[in-house]
Amino acid sequence: MGVMHNAGFEPCVGAARVSLPTVARAGQSSNVDDDGRQVVMVLPGRGRGRGREGELPSQMLHRRVVFSTAFIAKMAASLKSYDSKDPLVKYTADHSLRFTEAQKNLMELTFKLPKYYMLGAPEVLQLNANLIRTMGGKKVLDVGVYTGASALSAALALPPDGEVHALDLTDENVNLGRKFWSEDGVADKIHVHIGPATDTLQQFIDEGQAGTFDFAFIDADKPNFDRYYEQCLVLVRRGGIIAFDNTVLNGRVLDPDDQKPDAVAVRKLNKKLRDDQRIYLSFLKIGDGLSLCFIK
Repeated sequence: MGVMHNAGFEPCVGAARVSLPTVARAGQSSNVDDDGRQVVMVLPGRGRGRGREGELPSQMLHRRVVFSTAFIAKMAASLKSYDSKDPLVKYTADHSLRFTEAQKNLMELTFKLPKYYMLGAPEVLQLNANLIRTMGGKKVLDVGVYTGASALSAALALPPDGEVHALDLTDENVNLGRKFWSEDGVADKIHVHIGPATDTLQQFIDEGQAGTFDFAFIDADKPNFDRYYEQCLVLVRRGGIIAFDNTVLNGRVLDPDDQKPDAVAVRKLNKKLRDDQRIYLSFLKIGDGLSLCFIK
């Protein structure tokens, strides 16, 4: 797993690495993998130029693209900066990431855990913090705490009277982060709520906290993404932001044969967000995919 180097990260020792293949353009097919299995999708083309003979402009926008399962596996191997071999990803990380010593040490500790990959991409955590900072946020929801790196990042972006309400099912990993919160002097800003997040969010609604939060970061169990979204739409104020992590799910969103509950839930959410007129949307290919929902 990756270790930090100055402002950025070096690739982690022992982690699987593969080079990203060239992305197939609209209308082109990638190679079939060894077992001959392919994933066929319809993706938007460029919508420019003459196109094929007799092809209407509307047809140019929707062409079949064939991805092999090998392509998807390779693409999924290095989406977050701490696991990426892409030199541009490393360059942007090295020239942008700014963390306190406590943040770096908490990430280093997390990297040693078997499920270190649950750590949010550092570039995502920093973007969230910058959004919170520039919008003058004072009250944040952090749904899915893990070791507390996202809660710490948010807390550092808040004013002295700010609050991060951090929700997780268990405090086993949350407790690993507490000393680092104290080292950065923000432990009093972070309020941990243990239990099913849907229950905690509903409790906030029942207590009359609707419209009192400025920002919500959702990085938790994917099958509940839709419920978290609807509850956060109540809790986050107009002009606030709901941010979803893992919305490309390591490339698995491209594979319609992947019918595991998390993949199904993420694809369903992505379609819903695309069409939801209650928000303005930015879907970014940063980290493992970040969807920013700006509430109208």
